[in-house]
Order: sequence, then structure tokens, then C-alpha cells
Amino acid sequence: MLFDEKRPVGANFLDLERARKWDQRSAKLEGNHTEKARHIADQLKLTDKYTVADLGCGSGFFTIEIAQYCNKVHAVDISPVMLNILDEKIKSNGITNIACSNKGILEFLSGHDHLDALVLQLSFHHLPDFWKAVAIHHMARLLNQGARVFLSDVIYSFPVSEYKTHFKEMVDHLSSRGDDGLTTDAQKHLLEEYSTFDWIIEGMFEKCGFRVAAKTVNSSTHCDYVFERE
Repeated sequence: MLFDEKRPVGANFLDLERARKWDQRSAKLEGNHTEKARHIADQLKLTDKYTVADLGCGSGFFTIEIAQYCNKVHAVDISPVMLNILDEKIKSNGITNIACSNKGILEFLSGHDHLDALVLQLSFHHLPDFWKAVAIHHMARLLNQGARVFLSDVIYSFPVSEYKTHFKEMVDHLSSRGDDGLTTDAQKHLLEEYSTFDWIIEGMFEKCGFRVAAKTVNSSTHCDYVFERE
């Protein structure tokens, strides 16, 4: 029995128009995504022998870039619309080492035996905390000692008593960088999706045999992590 990952929460990316806007919005939020992809590859210590999974890859904004640094990338997402857009990019660029999987994070991880590294770029918040822990359990099963997970997400590092202030700052920031649709998505995220505190996510990984190899607090509502399998 697994959590129903294909039941949409928050923003719905089964809509083609919304999905096609995602790359444009991501570019505004991330800035130089080529540089960030290189940073992710460095942090994960990727080599041309590695098989990597990009969990919640969306339309492949980072997948395409990461594929340059490894042998194979599993591009995993619950939205067939997003994966169709990624497939268009794969074909137009003549890329041969990306395999698309229309699956959720739990569904994909529970069906695999080995991976060399994992990327979760703004996707882990789709799972409630218990099911995050189940996913991390599978990550530990799949990864060898020293293998790494890159996680970038809405993760809270503020005192809970100050949530109104920090939620407003988050929505205001996204409003200034995006459009009305992104503002609405941010509000829905806070009300409907499953972001959690930094001390909770760190504890989950540590309980499953990982250590925090790197942590970057981008803001009180956004963190980047590298977790290493011990």
C-alpha cells in the first residue's frame, strides 16, 4: 500500500498551458540553471558511469542539463503532460541517455534495486512526512555507502511562532519574480502541500543512515541539501 501520488495537491500540472509555462517560471526563479545543474553534478560527484534519478523532474528543466554528467537519467514525474514536453526536448536535442517514467516518487523508488545518485528539485513537498520517511527508507536501500541525494525544496527554518511573517515574505518574493499564476501556486502550496521543517527532514534522513554533507539556507522557506549515505 502506497500513498496516492497521482492525486493532485496544490498546483495542477496536468494542464498543458500551465505545464508549458513552467520552464519560463523556473528560469525566473533559478536564474542560471546551467550553473546550478553543474553545481548539482559536482555535489553529487557524478561520473559518466552513474545512473541517476531526477524525481519529480517536471518538464526536464534540470534533467536535460544533468544528463550531460552521467551515463543515464531516469526522469520521473506524475504528470504525463510534463513528460511529453520533456520528450520533445529529448528528441529535438538528440539526447539518448534519459528514460522517462510516469510514476510517483514512492512508486519509482520501491520498484528499483540500485541507483548511484538522486535529485529532488522542488518535488519532495508532494509527499506527507510519513511517506517522505518511506521514500528515504527506499533511498537508503538503493544507494551504496558514499552515494548522495541532492534535495532543494520549500523547507522551513524559522520558529513556528513567526510563520505568518515568513509565509508573507515567501509569497511576496515569488510575486516579485513571477506572475499572478505563480503567486496563486505559492498560496496553494502553503495551504495544501506538505513542506516541512529543516530539523524534521534532517532527522528523517539521519534515522535512515544518511548524514548532512552540505546545507544551504537560501531563505527561511527554501533550503538546498546534500545527504550522503553512511
